[in-house]
Amino acid sequence: MSVFEMFIMVDVVIMTMLTLQKNYDLSLERARHESHTDETYYNAISVTVSYNLARLCEVTHEHDRAEKLYKNILREHPNYIDCECWWCYQLYHDCHHFIVFSALMLLVG
Repeated sequence: MSVFEMFIMVDVVIMTMLTLQKNYDLSLERARHESHTDETYYNAISVTVSYNLARLCEVTHEHDRAEKLYKNILREHPNYIDCECWWCYQLYHDCHHFIVFSALMLLVG
């Protein structure tokens, strides 16, 4: 694969992620707007879309937004095990990076 082909592939992946994020945001907005017609149905959709959006935010390094989404889900659905696991993984991942960065700063500084 040439460098040019790799750049095209990266560009396609980035555009796909941005499109997904835009569509998730639109889905959440629509579910909130339509929730008055069938609250249970649209709240379930909102939870699923929020979880998927949080996962996407992790991939795009929007960790603060992902954490906010996970916390909001867990506030209303504390037994959502997958959500809790991913949020804990993100916390571990962030903590691990902080520890590694701190150790490097001690070595360098």
